[in-house]
Amino acid sequence: MMASDSASDPELKVDVVIVGAGLSGIRAAVELHKAGLTIAILERNNYVGGQCHSASTHDTARITSIGDTHTEMLSLAKKFKINLNKQHREGLSLQQRYDGIQDGPRVTENIPALEKVVWPPQDFQLSFRSLIEDPAIQRFYRRISHLSETWHGPDALFLDAVSFLGLVEADFLHSKVIHHEAHFLTNFLLGVHPACVSALYVIDHIAAGGGLANLYFHPDSSGGGAHHLRVPQGPQAFVTNLVDLLPKGTIHLSTIVNKITQQTVFVGKSGHPSHPCKIATSPSPSSTPSTNTKTFHAKKVLLTTAPAFYSPLFSHLPRAITFHPPLPPHKIASINRHSGHSGNRGEFATVTFYFNQPWWREAGLSGSMVCRVTRELDGPISWVRDTSEEEGGKNTKKVWSLTCWCAAEKGDEVWDWIRNTYSADDEVEEPEEGIDWEANPVWMHLRRVFGERMGELGVEIPLPRGRDTSREGEHEREKEQKEGAEQPISFTVREWNAMGVPPPRVLPREGKEVEELLRTWKYEGPGKGDANLREPFGDVHFAGTETAEEWRGFMEGAARSGLRGAKEVIEALKKGEAKEGDGGKGKGFKAHL
Repeated sequence: MMASDSASDPELKVDVVIVGAGLSGIRAAVELHKAGLTIAILERNNYVGGQCHSASTHDTARITSIGDTHTEMLSLAKKFKINLNKQHREGLSLQQRYDGIQDGPRVTENIPALEKVVWPPQDFQLSFRSLIEDPAIQRFYRRISHLSETWHGPDALFLDAVSFLGLVEADFLHSKVIHHEAHFLTNFLLGVHPACVSALYVIDHIAAGGGLANLYFHPDSSGGGAHHLRVPQGPQAFVTNLVDLLPKGTIHLSTIVNKITQQTVFVGKSGHPSHPCKIATSPSPSSTPSTNTKTFHAKKVLLTTAPAFYSPLFSHLPRAITFHPPLPPHKIASINRHSGHSGNRGEFATVTFYFNQPWWREAGLSGSMVCRVTRELDGPISWVRDTSEEEGGKNTKKVWSLTCWCAAEKGDEVWDWIRNTYSADDEVEEPEEGIDWEANPVWMHLRRVFGERMGELGVEIPLPRGRDTSREGEHEREKEQKEGAEQPISFTVREWNAMGVPPPRVLPREGKEVEELLRTWKYEGPGKGDANLREPFGDVHFAGTETAEEWRGFMEGAARSGLRGAKEVIEALKKGEAKEGDGGKGKGFKAHL
């Protein structure tokens, strides 16, 4: 009997409690269920999916990409028959850059091809060419490549104590080009200002994705880059299909985990409690008044939520998880650094504009643009992609759209505009009527960049869809209304948080504190990240995309970390039952493996 089958029972026992119903938690649950274990998934929200949750047809969370080397996500797509569309790349791609000569940004053509990257990189070298034909840029990326040797070197800890911007300024103090490139790199990869993130972490994040060529969207990169394939059904499709593989009643929504207690009192012949983990929960404010407080008892706990939810820095908040006995100091230090405290989280805002026609394609443009200048120079856009849906069909229409990503501090201008113009909703869907387009900073930035190229062709950029006042346009709208089509919208806006990004480490000054830090230092090498973050604590195990050894921050990283966490739990339970030697129980469990 699964947990929710006894909804009125305040005390429930399962083999494993999973905290978090995001992609990582659900993927782990499927693996644990296959092993014959009883599970309960506790989710604080009233929906599953976490960052993969997409709520509406035009929700820009649906604009989700995976790469050709994302083996786990490709396997799930094949299994669940989820269609994947190649990112549109035909035509000329634009970039806006600061060239170090003129005071303003300029628009250039395609960035040069990246060198093919093999993973793992030979001798821990990240091999790639310059992104821009500029000697300073070439030195900058060679410097990053050379630094990849230092994970096991004596200066690794000290690189962790320097911000990425600090590292750049130390090497290229007078280069404005490099200054802007550093901003673009951390905006694109992490959605964070380069002064707010550890230099070692940026290098490690690049390695976790197999090198810059694999991470950047680029036609000539290996496998098309991490953004090669789009998921038109939205990332939620992966989660809902995985949930269908679980027994009914496994997931407990609107359930906040308050405290995880590991019992150490020896009982019975085995010398250890059969379910040593006690998980105290409470209903979330969004749950029904009749929802009961429940306590779960488990052999193992797998935490898949973001570190912010179990960081001691947030222990004063109602949704924070506390531990008894408390976590060890070295693990707390790692959790705190990845928790996004003081607002140190990757942030992205997307604005998607919808059009009646793909005017950029008709002008020979791919729709892709990269902005390699800081916000104060021109505008809030970090990069643009063609996110059109072209399949069409009996019940669907072609949708022509450009999506603008505004990352880190570039998103601030977007949200200042939203707060001053619209109600404070998570997502804005604004019809065409009454829009002051000149007050929209994203649209004005997009028009400036594309307008320079379109002007050379003598083509005017049209306003987003719904503004066609011609007789043909009016006829088309009447036809759509008769067919029951939804009201066309001009643009949507959405904000979401990425991972908590570790800031530069503050090194202790006292000798004993330095010795303790060096003793507990467990940065495991290129791409592996901070081992302390995923190290089990007793019967509590840790997963989630922040702990991923490869493709950290992507759906691929979340799925792989869920698999790793499930395998850890299964192996630990096998070893535990083998030690107990309690006959049929241990044998029965092994029979499921």
